[in-house]
Amino acid sequence: MTRKITILLLVILLAGNLVGCYDYKSLDSLSVVVGIAVDKSDEEPNIFHVSFEIIGTQKSSEEEGKVSYIIESDGVSIFDAITNANKKLLNELYLGNTDLLIINEEIAKEIGIDIILENFFRGFPVLDTINVIISRAQTARSMILNKSEGKDNTVFSYKIVKTLENQKITTDTAHPLKIYEIYDSLKKGIDCITLPACNLNYDGEEPEPEIDGFAVFKGDKLRGYIEEDEKKYFSFAKEKLKGGNIVLALEGKDGHGDEYVTHGVIKSNSRIINIDYANNNLDIVIGIKVQTKLNGLFPQTRALNMDKVLEIEEKSAQELEKNIKNVIKQAQVDLGADIFGFALHIYRYDNRLWNEIKDNWDELFKNANINMNIKFDVLDTGLIINY
Repeated sequence: MTRKITILLLVILLAGNLVGCYDYKSLDSLSVVVGIAVDKSDEEPNIFHVSFEIIGTQKSSEEEGKVSYIIESDGVSIFDAITNANKKLLNELYLGNTDLLIINEEIAKEIGIDIILENFFRGFPVLDTINVIISRAQTARSMILNKSEGKDNTVFSYKIVKTLENQKITTDTAHPLKIYEIYDSLKKGIDCITLPACNLNYDGEEPEPEIDGFAVFKGDKLRGYIEEDEKKYFSFAKEKLKGGNIVLALEGKDGHGDEYVTHGVIKSNSRIINIDYANNNLDIVIGIKVQTKLNGLFPQTRALNMDKVLEIEEKSAQELEKNIKNVIKQAQVDLGADIFGFALHIYRYDNRLWNEIKDNWDELFKNANINMNIKFDVLDTGLIINY
């Protein structure tokens, strides 16, 4: 009995010495990176210039909030740039809390984003939920560099990520994708991805970053942009939405928009209803169900009757369909990128057909006849209705 008790005590004492992480490092021994911006070097071709937004753990306080600073370095890869940045720092870079990766549009167009993303799956530990956006400004680093000396403690990486989260499912959605989702799509090679685009807004005293449409990719190369005022129509064609507003011009008798209605989107769902292929022609039908509340009508009407509500629903559906078709045509002709997931739908649900048409998909998509079946319901007018 005494022997058993002695062994138990030894096990307890030894267990206390075995608890812990072999590679544990305290926070004050690390430079915590929250955002990374990737540009081409101004000095040498084929060299990346990488900027790291780092939380100043020593300077941040409860009164001032989080304070950040920027470290920049060059490298033939992101990993090389990190190694070179560490040579300038007392504490090595830590990427386990990185939320944002900003890529310069010139790199996205000419080199592609795959070579950038590869680095984040090799060599150093990072979150696979990093948000990736494309900079439309002259440099990606300008998105996180614009601070007024001594005046602005804004951590721009956090600010941009918060904006993306707030827009996630509304009509203003910027279509954020996590880094693992992008990498997965690129490796499958079927779907064309879209990523949020950002630019600098010069309306205030200091330029500030803002979401500015979204970037369209074919493979890992940037093909162009869907602009800010058009992206909501892409969202109606592809996404499930909840929240946000949409303003539609209702066509009058003379063929011009003489009424403007502001719809608050309660819910919107879309799905591909049917895809037919015959005689080298592709016919696609998208079903869209939209439920809204009436937030505004110009010219103002104090009371609506049911006939007027039905007219608003019908004309709103027509206007929405027209605007969605314009964005689809832009994707077909100008961008040459199937951002609506038609190819992926065929691949998943009719693999025999996909194997038959995949080699000619680009041409089929460009000339496809795409129509919509839109059901538009105004559930709340916000006014007394005259029956």
